[in-house]
Amino acid sequence: VGFGARQWWQSPWVVADHQTASAASLEMKLGGASTLAQWVVPDRDGLAQVDLILTAEMEGLPGMVELTVEEVADGAFPGAVWPPILPAPDRRRVVRKSSVAASALPTGSAWRVGPGTREEAWVPVRFEAIAASRGRPYLVTLAYPSGSETAGNRVATLARFPNRYTRGELYVNAFQARGTLLLRLSGDETVAAGVRRAVANLARAMPVL
Repeated sequence: VGFGARQWWQSPWVVADHQTASAASLEMKLGGASTLAQWVVPDRDGLAQVDLILTAEMEGLPGMVELTVEEVADGAFPGAVWPPILPAPDRRRVVRKSSVAASALPTGSAWRVGPGTREEAWVPVRFEAIAASRGRPYLVTLAYPSGSETAGNRVATLARFPNRYTRGELYVNAFQARGTLLLRLSGDETVAAGVRRAVANLARAMPVL
């Protein structure tokens, strides 16, 4: 029992980091050569998961929806003023890549499963945890190369316009769109670390007598 308890205590636990926006104002379609890219800055180390509102226009779409996490290779970061075009690919370094099968996505409009709906459903995209992710800017890019720009062969997600996410901008096909892609960031930590953090948060919230 002791060994089992220790093993559980050190097992991984997915912990929410933050969400870029609480509501959307536009459905975005994706397929073929098109891309959606969002700059994010995690609050915690161990970034390991991005959750998206993601649907397929038709059942049984082929291929994979690809998610890439990148950072600027030379360490430069736009800061408060975001450039109209993304840095060139040779200035970006791929940190993680992951994917989800298009055939596994819910079908229909992304609005049907968006935040606050009865059928709200976020699609988790997992990758190996980035140990030192806290406070570092990352570019999260979404693509569906097996699809096309033809209706019925695309996937859909949600975005908010205008942008109110102070940590980054949305880029459509590498051009600044002045919006925010709806996504949630999560990280990995052990059960023990999660419990210690929860206790510390509770202690700060309790009144001092």
